[in-house]
Amino acid sequence: MATIDGFLLGGRPDSEGCADHGAAIAYRLRAPCQVSRSDEIDGWIVESVVGKSTIVARSPQALNRREAIAAGTENIQRYLDLLSYERFTVSELEGVGTGHVLLYARDNLRIVEIMATSDLGMGVSVTAAVYDYEGNPKPTPPRQPAVWTPALRFYRLSQASSDLYEAYRNLWLGLETLLSTISAKRAEEGERKWLRRVLVEVAARIDVRPLLPDSRDLADYMLADQYERMRCYLFHAKPEDGMAAPTLPDPESLALAYAQLIRIWRDIAHHLIGVRQGGIGVVTYEGFRALLFTPFASGLDVVYSDARVPAGNEDKQINPGGAVRIKLENACYQDGAMPGLVSVSATLPMPAQGSLPELWRFGCEIGPEKVLFCVGGVEGGLGLSGIDQLDIQQVFRLKNASSPKVAF
Repeated sequence: MATIDGFLLGGRPDSEGCADHGAAIAYRLRAPCQVSRSDEIDGWIVESVVGKSTIVARSPQALNRREAIAAGTENIQRYLDLLSYERFTVSELEGVGTGHVLLYARDNLRIVEIMATSDLGMGVSVTAAVYDYEGNPKPTPPRQPAVWTPALRFYRLSQASSDLYEAYRNLWLGLETLLSTISAKRAEEGERKWLRRVLVEVAARIDVRPLLPDSRDLADYMLADQYERMRCYLFHAKPEDGMAAPTLPDPESLALAYAQLIRIWRDIAHHLIGVRQGGIGVVTYEGFRALLFTPFASGLDVVYSDARVPAGNEDKQINPGGAVRIKLENACYQDGAMPGLVSVSATLPMPAQGSLPELWRFGCEIGPEKVLFCVGGVEGGLGLSGIDQLDIQQVFRLKNASSPKVAF
């Protein structure tokens, strides 16, 4: 059976009598857990151990990827809710929507997936001086005066949050405040009707098409993807008909929605309210794409090692000290789900007989010299028995020096 940091993850039953587990997910906590405990919640076993940052939920059901992420994450959140109430211990998940170790089923295969996201910080700093025709420096024009609007309070609370769900709620409240500043809700006007009307007005006044993920107009995208699929589920505390509890959006979808929403939010605040953008120059999304395409096109390998050495930015080898180096198959580079995201992925079928070494470090190598481009780690190691395939997905996210926070 597959394991992580000493916890059972799951997989096919083995000779030691471990039961079949078809779905599991493991996250890191922001701080080591203060409680050793195991609870069954809605058919899932959720476990934590005092002093460890890993938390695991597993189910005997064979679930697909999306189902395993959604159900597993929800039951871990419920477990943490119980700890906060019963044991006065508050814990938060780290990297929700951007990093996990997952077990799921596809085509009768048991697949373990490692997903990790790395921010690549970049910025451009430019200074300029203006001279008149005689070569004398001209005085610097006065800086644009500060424009404060009530929506900025919600923006700050959103950016200050360490919880993705809370951050989205505050960002949406700020959006509603922004839109109310542009055109207030009329008497007897329903919320959906008001949102469509003001969003159509926004799109008529500024060009937001470069910020949208597809060819839909602003109102259609915002009402379907943001309002209905995210906002309504996050703001309605009552269970819907036929539901045992309110259903929260899955963390991957919410993380993507937040990153898209904050770009639109800032564009509206700047162009229609007059809020200063500030910051320094930015690297464009196309520039980021080209910057990563060049090294990846020169040759790309995704590899892992059993070296029990913490991953660091200065590492030169995936397998320091002569540890095992294992290369995955079908490594590919692709654009991400939105501008500013690119990803590298690869797979490794498990041998029919025998087993592979534990995974402690993973990363990407580029070029004929196999230069280590990035490296990550799995705390406590990942045991790979009892599964059919290992997938690794490394996401690279552009973080301009003047960009808002999108990782929680």
